[in-house]
Amino acid sequence: MTDTMPVIAETFAKKTAPQASTKIYYDDSLPGFGLRVTKGGGKAFILNYHINRRERRFTIGNYPAWTAAAAREEARRLRRLIDQGSDPLEARNERRAAPDVADLWQEYARIGAQFTFTMAACNLARLPKLLAA
Repeated sequence: MTDTMPVIAETFAKKTAPQASTKIYYDDSLPGFGLRVTKGGGKAFILNYHINRRERRFTIGNYPAWTAAAAREEARRLRRLIDQGSDPLEARNERRAAPDVADLWQEYARIGAQFTFTMAACNLARLPKLLAA
């Protein structure tokens, strides 16, 4: 269920009470910018947009960790990226899927350690020649 509100400001975000189901209140001055209020009372600023014939919903951040003004500015920044053809939700998903240090360490343990052992064995075989010189 959605409602349209004139402007999503700090006082509106603070005073909005949870309903029987999740509700999204959209801002009239910034297309797609809204406040999602869950029936449990959680509040988050969102940006709805269309790209490549797909409707997407990007969660900017939770209230009160994000102020209405900061969320609005982030929504404007995201809207500029969308207008240039970028999909911020896809970019975030790609960053999350990228390997982190733990993943890279596991890959090293699987492949790199074997290579290191082979190189060490090679060097040990050459050690008598090196010592004789």
